[in-house]
Amino acid sequence: MMRWNALSALTVACAAMLALPAQASSSTPVAAPDVAPDVAPERAELARCLDGGAVNNAQFQQCYTTAIAQADERMATRWNALLTRLAPSPDGDPELNRRLAEFATQHRDALIAEQALWTAFRAKACAIYWDEGLGSMHRSIVGPQCIFNVVEQRIVQIDDYLENLEVE
Repeated sequence: MMRWNALSALTVACAAMLALPAQASSSTPVAAPDVAPDVAPERAELARCLDGGAVNNAQFQQCYTTAIAQADERMATRWNALLTRLAPSPDGDPELNRRLAEFATQHRDALIAEQALWTAFRAKACAIYWDEGLGSMHRSIVGPQCIFNVVEQRIVQIDDYLENLEVE
Protein backbone atom coordinates (compact mmCIF):
# COMPACT_ATOMS: atom_id res chain seq x y z
CA MET A 1 0.00 0.00 0.00
CA MET A 2 1.33 3.40 -0.95
CA ARG A 3 1.68 6.04 1.76
CA TRP A 4 0.72 9.50 0.60
CA ASN A 5 2.53 12.54 1.84
CA ALA A 6 2.87 16.11 0.58
CA LEU A 7 5.72 15.17 -1.81
CA SER A 8 3.71 12.28 -3.26
CA ALA A 9 0.70 14.52 -3.83
CA LEU A 10 2.88 17.23 -5.38
CA THR A 11 4.60 14.70 -7.63
CA VAL A 12 1.28 13.33 -8.90
CA ALA A 13 -0.15 16.82 -9.39
CA CYS A 14 2.92 18.03 -11.30
CA ALA A 15 3.04 14.88 -13.41
CA ALA A 16 -0.63 15.26 -14.27
CA MET A 17 -0.14 18.89 -15.29
CA LEU A 18 2.91 18.05 -17.37
CA ALA A 19 1.08 15.22 -19.10
CA LEU A 20 -1.79 17.43 -20.23
CA PRO A 21 -0.19 18.79 -23.42
CA ALA A 22 0.45 15.25 -24.63
CA GLN A 23 -3.21 14.34 -24.31
CA ALA A 24 -4.65 16.58 -26.97
CA SER A 25 -8.25 16.35 -28.09
CA SER A 26 -7.35 13.63 -30.59
CA SER A 27 -8.88 10.24 -29.95
CA THR A 28 -5.54 8.57 -30.73
CA PRO A 29 -3.31 8.66 -27.63
CA VAL A 30 -0.08 7.62 -29.37
CA ALA A 31 0.52 10.50 -31.77
CA ALA A 32 3.00 13.09 -30.55
CA PRO A 33 1.93 16.71 -31.05
CA ASP A 34 3.49 18.49 -34.01
CA VAL A 35 6.36 20.76 -33.02
CA ALA A 36 8.78 22.54 -35.31
CA PRO A 37 11.89 20.31 -35.59
CA ASP A 38 14.23 23.12 -34.58
CA VAL A 39 12.27 23.63 -31.35
CA ALA A 40 12.19 20.01 -30.22
CA PRO A 41 14.06 17.68 -32.56
CA GLU A 42 13.43 14.63 -30.40
CA ARG A 43 9.67 15.30 -30.44
CA ALA A 44 9.72 15.41 -34.23
CA GLU A 45 11.70 12.15 -34.29
CA LEU A 46 9.23 10.62 -31.82
CA ALA A 47 6.34 11.58 -34.09
CA ARG A 48 8.13 9.98 -37.07
CA CYS A 49 8.75 6.82 -35.05
CA LEU A 50 5.16 6.55 -33.81
CA ASP A 51 3.67 7.41 -37.19
CA GLY A 52 6.13 5.17 -39.00
CA GLY A 53 4.69 1.86 -37.98
CA ALA A 54 4.83 1.44 -34.21
CA VAL A 55 1.91 -0.91 -33.57
CA ASN A 56 2.70 -2.81 -30.39
CA ASN A 57 3.87 -2.02 -26.88
CA ALA A 58 7.49 -2.99 -27.53
CA GLN A 59 7.66 -0.67 -30.54
CA PHE A 60 5.99 2.18 -28.62
CA GLN A 61 8.43 1.67 -25.76
CA GLN A 62 11.39 1.75 -28.16
CA CYS A 63 10.15 5.02 -29.72
CA TYR A 64 9.79 6.64 -26.30
CA THR A 65 13.04 5.22 -24.92
CA THR A 66 14.93 6.75 -27.84
CA ALA A 67 13.11 10.09 -27.57
CA ILE A 68 13.68 10.34 -23.81
CA ALA A 69 17.39 9.54 -24.23
CA GLN A 70 17.68 12.23 -26.92
CA ALA A 71 15.85 14.76 -24.74
CA ASP A 72 18.06 13.88 -21.76
CA GLU A 73 21.13 14.44 -23.94
CA ARG A 74 19.82 17.82 -25.16
CA MET A 75 19.04 18.82 -21.58
CA ALA A 76 22.55 17.84 -20.42
CA THR A 77 24.09 19.87 -23.25
CA ARG A 78 22.00 22.92 -22.29
CA TRP A 79 22.80 22.40 -18.60
CA ASN A 80 26.55 22.30 -19.30
CA ALA A 81 26.21 25.46 -21.42
CA LEU A 82 24.53 27.18 -18.48
CA LEU A 83 27.27 26.20 -16.06
CA THR A 84 29.90 27.30 -18.58
CA ARG A 85 28.17 30.66 -18.92
CA LEU A 86 28.55 31.15 -15.17
CA ALA A 87 32.29 30.49 -15.24
CA PRO A 88 34.80 33.32 -15.65
CA SER A 89 36.75 33.33 -18.90
CA PRO A 90 40.57 33.36 -18.66
CA ASP A 91 40.65 35.67 -21.70
CA GLY A 92 37.75 37.83 -20.51
CA ASP A 93 37.55 41.31 -19.11
CA PRO A 94 38.83 41.24 -15.50
CA GLU A 95 35.96 43.39 -14.20
CA LEU A 96 33.36 41.23 -15.96
CA ASN A 97 35.09 38.12 -14.61
CA ARG A 98 34.93 39.57 -11.10
CA ARG A 99 31.20 40.27 -11.43
CA LEU A 100 30.66 36.85 -12.98
CA ALA A 101 32.54 35.15 -10.15
CA GLU A 102 30.46 37.09 -7.61
CA PHE A 103 27.23 36.15 -9.37
CA ALA A 104 28.31 32.52 -9.68
CA THR A 105 29.21 32.37 -5.99
CA GLN A 106 25.71 33.55 -5.11
CA HIS A 107 23.72 31.54 -7.63
CA ARG A 108 25.63 28.58 -9.07
CA ASP A 109 25.12 26.43 -5.98
CA ALA A 110 21.41 27.28 -6.02
CA LEU A 111 21.15 26.20 -9.66
CA ILE A 112 23.00 22.97 -8.92
CA ALA A 113 20.64 22.32 -5.98
CA GLU A 114 17.68 23.06 -8.25
CA GLN A 115 18.94 20.53 -10.80
CA ALA A 116 19.37 17.93 -8.05
CA LEU A 117 15.77 18.51 -6.92
CA TRP A 118 14.58 18.27 -10.51
CA THR A 119 16.49 14.99 -10.94
CA ALA A 120 14.75 13.59 -7.85
CA PHE A 121 11.39 14.79 -9.18
CA ARG A 122 12.05 13.20 -12.59
CA ALA A 123 12.77 9.88 -10.89
CA LYS A 124 9.32 9.92 -9.24
CA ALA A 125 7.29 11.82 -11.82
CA CYS A 126 4.75 9.82 -13.72
CA ALA A 127 5.30 6.73 -11.53
CA ILE A 128 1.56 6.27 -11.19
CA TYR A 129 1.39 5.17 -14.83
CA TRP A 130 3.43 2.06 -14.10
CA ASP A 131 0.84 0.71 -11.67
CA GLU A 132 -0.18 -2.80 -12.75
CA GLY A 133 -3.86 -1.88 -12.37
CA LEU A 134 -3.74 0.65 -15.19
CA GLY A 135 -2.81 -1.65 -18.03
CA SER A 136 -0.02 -1.93 -20.54
CA MET A 137 -0.96 1.17 -22.56
CA HIS A 138 -0.08 3.34 -19.58
CA ARG A 139 3.30 1.65 -19.14
CA SER A 140 4.07 1.69 -22.87
CA ILE A 141 2.70 5.06 -23.96
CA VAL A 142 1.20 7.33 -21.31
CA GLY A 143 3.96 6.96 -18.70
CA PRO A 144 6.85 7.41 -21.13
CA GLN A 145 5.05 10.39 -22.74
CA CYS A 146 4.72 11.90 -19.27
CA ILE A 147 8.46 11.50 -18.59
CA PHE A 148 9.25 12.92 -22.02
CA ASN A 149 7.11 15.97 -21.19
CA VAL A 150 8.88 16.41 -17.84
CA VAL A 151 12.28 16.46 -19.57
CA GLU A 152 11.04 18.84 -22.26
CA GLN A 153 9.74 21.24 -19.62
CA ARG A 154 13.14 21.23 -17.91
CA ILE A 155 14.81 22.00 -21.23
CA VAL A 156 12.49 25.00 -21.58
CA GLN A 157 13.48 26.17 -18.08
CA ILE A 158 17.20 25.81 -18.77
CA ASP A 159 16.82 27.56 -22.13
CA ASP A 160 15.08 30.40 -20.31
CA TYR A 161 18.08 30.69 -17.98
CA LEU A 162 20.44 30.65 -20.94
CA GLU A 163 18.46 33.37 -22.67
CA ASN A 164 17.99 35.63 -19.66
CA LEU A 165 21.02 35.17 -17.38
CA GLU A 166 23.47 37.72 -18.68
CA VAL A 167 25.92 39.18 -16.17
CA GLU A 168 26.73 42.77 -17.07
